[in-house]
Amino acid sequence: MIEPKERRELSEAEFQRISREVRADISNLQLNDKVFGGVVENLIRYPRLASNFPAFFSAFYAAMQTDFIIRLGRIYDPEGSGRESCTLARCLRALRDNPQFFTDAAITSRLSEAYRQANPNYLSFHRPDLEQIDADLDKIREESREAHQLAAQVVRS
Repeated sequence: MIEPKERRELSEAEFQRISREVRADISNLQLNDKVFGGVVENLIRYPRLASNFPAFFSAFYAAMQTDFIIRLGRIYDPEGSGRESCTLARCLRALRDNPQFFTDAAITSRLSEAYRQANPNYLSFHRPDLEQIDADLDKIREESREAHQLAAQVVRS
């Protein structure tokens, strides 16, 4: 059994770094989905493409599968690798365990004056829903086991 890591406090800079990494991962996944969807759409429209360029499409599918497994692993990493991975669970715990980032002063300092004026209730928009975070963490724990089993099956095949 993997021993849990000691809890440590995040600085504002570390919190911002984690937030940027998660945002970049989500954006990259959306881009990959767009590329994959476009290729599939063209293969449906022009079925002979796959016959004419089998090596390209085999390599393309293998690359997409590898990228998917890596990203899935990153999201559901059990954090037993000895490194502090930027996982979904870690990000949620960072939100839950660092209430100092969600004080009125901290929220206000991160938002521009123009944003604050355009959104008079901005403070309520930027507070975490702690009950939902706990529910999401429970769901991640359950799904993590399933995701690891699925990833292992795909890698073996």
